[in-house]
Amino acid sequence: MIGQVIEHINALLVNSLMIEKAYGLCETISQGDKKFPAEYCINKYVEVSDFGKFKGLCYHRIDGAITFTQTEDESNSCDVYTEKKYPLVLIIGVKKDLFKNNNNDSFIELSIIENIEQLISSQNNKTLSNLINADIVSIDINSASYNRYEIFSKEYSKVEMKVPFEYAYISIKYDVIIAQKLSCYTPLSC
Repeated sequence: MIGQVIEHINALLVNSLMIEKAYGLCETISQGDKKFPAEYCINKYVEVSDFGKFKGLCYHRIDGAITFTQTEDESNSCDVYTEKKYPLVLIIGVKKDLFKNNNNDSFIELSIIENIEQLISSQNNKTLSNLINADIVSIDINSASYNRYEIFSKEYSKVEMKVPFEYAYISIKYDVIIAQKLSCYTPLSC
C-alpha cells in the first residue's frame, strides 16, 4: 500500500521535471562507523547518495512509528475499520539553476518547498484510494527544512558533504493516512 503511494509521489516529482532520479522507501543504515541512506534492492542495501549524477534526486524514509486507529466497521460488525498513519520524510537534492525564473536566488529553497507542497498534498485522493482499495488516502505535509548541515547529519555520519553546494538540499516531513476495512487489505504471501 505505502509503496504505491510513494510511487505516485515519485511520478508527480519526476513528471514535474524537478527530479530525475526518484528512489522508493529507504532506510538509514550503519556499516561500521559509517551511516548513510540506502534502498533495499535484490537482497542487499544500495546507497542512494549519487546526488551529483542527476539534476534532481529524492528518496523517502519512515520517520517514526506507524500509528493505527481501529474501530468496529458500522456497516459490518464482524469487520474492523482501520486508519493507518505513516510518518515519512522526503529528502531532495535538486540543482538550483533549474529554476531560472526565480529573480531572487536566496528564495529558491522556499520556492521548491512550496512547489512540492502544491504537487503532492492531497486530501482523500480518489485515484490512490481506488488504486489501493482504500476508503481514504491523504498526504499531509507537516514541516520542511533546507538546513543542509542538519539534514546531512541525520542521514550520514563521518563523511564529507555528499550534496554539491549548487544543489538545494531539502527535507520535507509528511504523513500518509490510509483508512479502510481491514478485510480489504491484501496480505503478503510467502
